[in-house]
This record gives sequence, structure tokens and C-alpha cells, in this order.
Amino acid sequence: MRRALPFLLIFLLLLFLPSALRYFNYYAPASDAYQPPEDYALGDVPALVPTPAFRNVDFSPAETRGQVLLDFGHDNDFSLDELSFLDGQLASRGYELVPYDGQDLARALRPVSAFVVITPLKGFSLDEIQAVSAFVDRGGRLLLVGDPSRFTSDVDEDEFGFISRISITDDQLPLNSLANAFGIIFSGDYLYNTLANEGNFRNIIVTGAGLSGAGFTEGLERVVLYGAHSVRVVAAGTPLLLADDDTWSSATDRPGGLAMGALSGDRTVLALGDVNFLVEPYATAYDNSAFIERVVDFLTDVERALVLDDFPYFFGESVDLVYTGAPDLGPDAFDEIIALQAAFRQTGRDLSLAASSSPDRDALYLGLYNQAEDVAALVEAAGITLVIDPPLPEATADEAGDDDVDPAEAAEPARRLLQGVLGNVQMSGTALLLLDEEDGARSLVVLAASGDGLEATVERLLRLVPRQAPDVLADCLRGERLALCPTDVPAEPVEAVLDTSGVPESEPEPEPDDEEPPDDDPDDLFDPADIGAVLQGTVALDETVSGTLAADEDHAWRFDEGPIGIDIRLQTDDPDLDLVLLVVDEAGETVDEADSGFSGDDEWLLDIEVPAGATYTIVVSDFYGEGGPYSLTVVESRPAEGVLIFADDDGDSQSGGFTGAETFQELLGDRLPVTVWSAAADGPLDLETLLRHEIIIWTSGDFRTDNVLDDPDTNALIDYLFFAESSRMLIAGATPAIFEPAELGRLEDVVVAAVDSPLLDNLTPGESFALLAALDAVLITEDGIGPDDVVLLTRGADSDDAGAPLALANAEPDRNARVALLAVPFDVMPEPLRVVLFANILAWLSE
Repeated sequence: MRRALPFLLIFLLLLFLPSALRYFNYYAPASDAYQPPEDYALGDVPALVPTPAFRNVDFSPAETRGQVLLDFGHDNDFSLDELSFLDGQLASRGYELVPYDGQDLARALRPVSAFVVITPLKGFSLDEIQAVSAFVDRGGRLLLVGDPSRFTSDVDEDEFGFISRISITDDQLPLNSLANAFGIIFSGDYLYNTLANEGNFRNIIVTGAGLSGAGFTEGLERVVLYGAHSVRVVAAGTPLLLADDDTWSSATDRPGGLAMGALSGDRTVLALGDVNFLVEPYATAYDNSAFIERVVDFLTDVERALVLDDFPYFFGESVDLVYTGAPDLGPDAFDEIIALQAAFRQTGRDLSLAASSSPDRDALYLGLYNQAEDVAALVEAAGITLVIDPPLPEATADEAGDDDVDPAEAAEPARRLLQGVLGNVQMSGTALLLLDEEDGARSLVVLAASGDGLEATVERLLRLVPRQAPDVLADCLRGERLALCPTDVPAEPVEAVLDTSGVPESEPEPEPDDEEPPDDDPDDLFDPADIGAVLQGTVALDETVSGTLAADEDHAWRFDEGPIGIDIRLQTDDPDLDLVLLVVDEAGETVDEADSGFSGDDEWLLDIEVPAGATYTIVVSDFYGEGGPYSLTVVESRPAEGVLIFADDDGDSQSGGFTGAETFQELLGDRLPVTVWSAAADGPLDLETLLRHEIIIWTSGDFRTDNVLDDPDTNALIDYLFFAESSRMLIAGATPAIFEPAELGRLEDVVVAAVDSPLLDNLTPGESFALLAALDAVLITEDGIGPDDVVLLTRGADSDDAGAPLALANAEPDRNARVALLAVPFDVMPEPLRVVLFANILAWLSE
């Protein structure tokens, strides 16, 4: 034991000696009194991390106008706030960033000069790649921006659940699905520099020879990227932003030869490996802002090849409307002119009627083949010859094609042909569309055989105006700038002159002066004075009349064109005027009335059946009796058709931005005609548009609408939902605007309710479904459920407020109205639940 004692003492000494040394070194019990730290002058402290220099942005770019499409349709991992600097640069040039939600990329690219794709987490489909390629081939620009901190990765776990490996490869970068089509590859790496880096090894400073590429960086002294992929390009392209030899790639652990950007060989595609340099304050560090200005020049300095499908976006801000042959214009022409002007205003363009075009202005020509002298040179230059042999009489239209031709003078049958590059085509039933550009001025020529054919072709063009309009030229024989389209006018005559008078061929004889004028207020009609209304006159079908109510005054208008079903619209520009609309029959009995809107809102009455020989009185009043201006329009009722999918995408998104409109399109298939309307792209909805559809799908996905009371789309949808007869609507989204303001709770799973309802056919009561992605969704309280509401889904056990209602349905027999409401996006539902539930809801809404 005594022999082991020394070894034990040595062991204990070695065990406690480090702790003792640390104690005495830190507390120093035997030292002198505490000494405060020495005062240092601020100037004596060296700056270990250099502070980036910031460049003041001061430039005055040329004022232009246009749109740039920004991709939000591929789970893009960025927010619009991050692009405020880029957005401001574009706005200073008159360009607007327009979001793309994933619906029909080919159509969305029509009006824009460039397409910007930033950090997508979902790949592009073959159709989308082909659409972008065609867009770039026509001169459009493409900006691709990646970032190594925003990616989809593979995570490997060991048998105990611990992460053993995270891998990111080229193939896992969804951006490459599009970039590779243009010979550009984003590497699945990040670059780092441990020598010159502003205190962060992932900050890559580009100077000197690294800024000499392709004119994009010439003249700049220093650009800094804050975490970047390396970018490779095929031989025809040009590398940009070359890193120095002290910059390494995480993928290869080799330095040198690394580029963080690339420009395609034809200079139409720009790829950059970092998104952070676009974000303030980094956007103004060193020469970053000057580099971003050149990126904006790339996006806006565009000369796209013209195609007819881009009507009217290929026109400038001011356009002349010219009728060829200078016809005398009447009411029929005015309808076309007003409709065209309204459509052009919708796109920010001004269309003005002119006797002839100006050389320096864009022009839209409308006319007949027989009056095409003004555009003959343009038509001939396009390889088209107008054959009208023998000539048509000047005073009358050729109703049958050659009925007015003297058989004795015509050795051969009359020829009315379009001869040229697309073959020989009969003028009858065919319209010609020709797009031309000369000295920077663009012209669209529209010719037809008759006034009816011209009107039908103008209506075809108007269907092209919405930014994501359907392909309305698919049935035309065409090239890129020339199309021959059917007018669908049966046995269309080839007319000599354009007659837009709108007057019947045989007008009634005028009344003799000595006869009594017709009694405007016969005794057997309801007298508006009985209810204190002042008779203003008669309103005709398709007519708009105007008036101004005095204080405590009501106006009355008569309509007597039955038998017909009519819709009545009452409007005002006065935000303080609360309109009330009333219709009474000849006996003074109320037919229908409307007072659904607030001050400044429109009022509608739909499907008013006016019997033959009956005279109805339409009464206009102000709820508060203060008076003001109004306009009253009567149109023929039209049956509602198809489905309108309203993508409510102009708010803030919580997870990258999606609405689910594409999902609903897929679920509908070809069962019903479908129209998709984007809040951000297509402008405000109106009640008339909603009423023209059988079913409305209001889908907001992960978007949340701000300032609901001031949102015209929300107001129109709520008016339709609560006041329209036979309204049928499905509302879906994490935060439907109808619940705003609302409290949110995390939603991870849903449970099928235990109720007997056809809406839950083929679903098991109590069955739980985990969502494909968790998100914050509105919390529906018991107070928000009416006595007639049926609960379809509830929040699951893993969600906040488990068991609370999540999906409701309600039917109102009095109005034949039905609504299904789901406070969850369809996109995050698993497919078995999504498909069955939607099929049930669609069948229920269609009943």
C-alpha cells in the first residue's frame, strides 16, 4: 500500500492541477487590488473588417414604358421586398414588374420585354421551356438568378435519425432545367475567398480583369457578390464577373477560373449566381448599383420581333384608328371605336380616331377589301394581291358577290380573291390581319369583305387584349405577321362600301306635322309621380342614359322592347351617392329592386323578363336623398357559361406565392369551359364578368389580401356572393379575404367531418390527412358558423386549435345560391382528398 501511495498522489496532482491553475490565473487571490482596463483612444483601434464604400445612385435614364415578367410560379425562394432596388430602377424607366403565377407561360410572355427567374425550387416543364425559348428567339430577354443559400437538397439520415450527409448537385438545381436550354449551367456549389472578403469568406470581390466581360462590366472598378454559385457557359457564351485565383469552389476545392455570371452567345440570356447583391444595402455597395443599372438596361433595351398574337402590346402609347376609304361613320362604328378605346386604355395606351395616319405614329387600320386604297402598298408588300374583278359598284354593296354585275358585260364569273403567299382564298368569309413596321412606326391592317365581317374580326382582336388571353388566332391561316381568319358570317357578301349607319333599309315615313304626337304617358301605364319620381323618358336596349338627381328627387325611365330578358346596371362617379334601383310593372307592382352596394357602388338587376307589349318603369333614387350624377344601362340578359377561376394573387404571400389556379384547371379538365383571371395581371374584376359564369372559384392559395375594404376584386366577389341570384362559388385559400381581418393558426393536418352530406361522398368520416406542406391558416370560430352551414373538414390533431372548423358549405334555397368555403389551399391537400372533395363540390355547385 505504501508503495502505491506516491503513484496515487501523482495521479491526483495531475487531475486537479489544470483546474487549480485556471482558478489562480483568473481570480488571482494574491494579486494587488483590481486594476481597471486601460483607456484606448478610438483612433488607436485598427479596423479589422473594412467597411464597404457605397455609391450614390444618380442617373436619368431615357423614359420608356413596358413590362417585365417576374416568376413566382416555381416555388421561388425570394420575396418582392428584396427586389425593391431593382423594381425602382425599372420603374424609373417606365417599366413594371408583373408577377407570373404559373398559369400558361406562353400567354403571360406576350406583352413583356423580359422574363426574370430567381431561385426557383421547382423545375420548368417542357412546354414552359419551349415557351421561353420562343420568347427569346423573338428578341425577348431572360434573366436567371441563382443563389447557393436557396436550394432544394437531399438529406441522408443514419439509423438513429441523425443527419449524415447533405448533398447539392447540379441536377438538383431546378434553375438548370431552364438555363441548360441556353447553354448555361449553375454549379451546385458556393464560392469562397479567405484573403480578400470584407470579413466574410463567402463575399467575393471582383476587380480588374474580372470586370472586363462583354461590355456589362467595362469601366466598373469593384463589384461584390455576397454568396454565389459558379456559372459555366458553352463556348458561344461569355463568362462574366470572373473571380480571382484566391477564390475557391466548395464543389471542387480548387481555385481559379471561376465565373459568377454568364451571357449567352446572342446576348439575350443573362445568368447570375447571387441574388443578395440585388438587395439593399448591398445593391449600393461599391459599383453594384452601376452593375444593376446595366442589368436593367439589358431587361429594357429590347427590340422584340412582332407577332400578331401580341396585340395590342406591340403598339406604343399613342395609336391612330383609321377607317380605310374614309367612310361616313355611324352608330355601328361608334360601338367598335368605344370598345377598342376601352381595351387600349386597359393596357395603358391611347387610341384616337383619325382621318389618316401620321408617319411617326402607330396606326390601326379597319376597312373593307373594296376600300383598301390607303393600305394597298402595305398589303402588296406582304405578298397579297386583292382581286376584285369586275369592280364593284361604288354606291351599293355587292350583296350576293356579283349580283350587280351585268351578265352581258362579264365574260367570266366575278373573282373576289386574296392571292399570295398563303394561296388563293375567297374574300367572302375571310378577314385579313397584317402587322407592319416602318421607321419605328407600327401598323396593323384589318380588312374584311363586309361590315359584319369587320365587326366580327374586331371582336376577335378584343379577346386578345387580356395579358393571359387564350389563343384566338388558332383557327387562322397565318405567318408571324400575316393571318387570314374566318369571320363566321354565313354567305358573307363582298360589300363595296362600309355602311355603319345602323339605320334599317326601309325607314318609316315621318309623321305628318298636323298629327298629334304619340302619348308618352298613356292613362293605362303606371304614373311615376305616384311615388314621387320624375319621368325622364325611354331607355332602349343596349343604350346608356344619364341624369343628375336633385336633393330628395327620384328619376324614372321606361322600357318597352319586350318580350326580352334584360340586365340593368346603375352606376355613379360620385363616391357619396348610394344608389337604389327599382323596377315596377304597368300596375305599379314591384318586379325587382336592388340596394346591395354602398355609397359609390354599382347596382345590378339581372334577368328581368319583360313581356311582349309591356312597359316597365325603372326608378333611380339615392338612399340618403342627397342627389348626384348617375348612368343607367340596359342590355339583353345572357346565360351564364363555364367556370371563372379568380387567382387572388395581388397580396402578400407566406410561402413563395401560389394560388392553386393551375391545380383547379387540372381538376376541371375539359368538363367545363374555364377562364382564369389574375388579380395582379388582369386588373379589377367587375360584377358583370362574374355574372357571366356559372361557377366562380375564388382561390388565394397562400396570398393574404391587405386593405380588404378598398380592394375592388373583393368587393365585387362579395357583392356576387351575397346578392346575385343563383350564385355558385368555391372559396379556397389559407387566408380568404372574406375572413379578413383574421387570427391565424398553424395548419398541418385536416380531418373529414362526421356529417351526412353528398359533399363528403367517398370520404371516411374521421379520417385524417396530413397536408403536403404546413402553413398559417385562418382560425374559424364557432361564432363564424351560421345555423345553415355544414362543416366538411376540421383542423387535425397536429394543428393549432385542433377540432375547429376548416371547411364549410351553405345553400340558400331562396336565392338558389350555394357556396363552399375551405380555409386551406387545394395545393397542399394530398391528392386522394383533393380529387374526391373537388369532384363532390363541383357536382354540388352544378346542381
